[in-house]
Amino acid sequence: MFDLLSPDNRELQDRMWPLFRQFFNKAEQRRRWDLTEIPWHAANPATSPAVAAVVESFCAVELFLPDYVAKALPMIRTNRAWAWTHINWGYEESKHSIALEDWLVRSGHRSEEYMADLSRRLLQHEWNLPQDSGPAMLVYAMVQELATWLSYRNLRHHVEEKDDPALWALLGHVMVDDAPTTATTGTSRGSSWRSTGPGRLTCSAGCSAASRCRPWTSSSSRPASRRPSRR
Repeated sequence: MFDLLSPDNRELQDRMWPLFRQFFNKAEQRRRWDLTEIPWHAANPATSPAVAAVVESFCAVELFLPDYVAKALPMIRTNRAWAWTHINWGYEESKHSIALEDWLVRSGHRSEEYMADLSRRLLQHEWNLPQDSGPAMLVYAMVQELATWLSYRNLRHHVEEKDDPALWALLGHVMVDDAPTTATTGTSRGSSWRSTGPGRLTCSAGCSAASRCRPWTSSSSRPASRRPSRR
């Protein structure tokens, strides 16, 4: 049976690459952020310990990033757009991990020694793939990324900008990164592939709209116009 979602499918490869380039280019122009944009001086040690515990749990999940990237990549490596999207996602997740840990340390909720020990202990274990094929992992990733976005959104409901501007800005950045990833992996505004007959695919491309999202920082901290290039 002709597998329309096989990474080796030539039509899928030809259709996905222009979409990835569109997604990537818009992300570079409008969505990329760096750690210096977070007001670290405003990280609040009085933020609820329960919130800090949730942030630590997010850090713990991110520590398995080597497994998330390395174990899925061999399934999809023959499809450049699919593989490059996965690698790009890995870069963004590594930045989220660093930022979340920095908030825990800068706010005083955790020490550098504690976070280093947590990392060493967790990296003694491995995460294993829940599915055994690229298409199945694509569906898994779509659901998982949406759930992750909702988790960050729900946590942000418990953080006031005036009380902890650093965490508030950080969660906004992370949410905006996760929204296009969810779209790209196949939500209603993402790249939706379906069969319209033997050997045929149609594509609804919405990742360009998602990648136009901007980080939810304070309106006074970022101009409305496009950010200048750092190059």
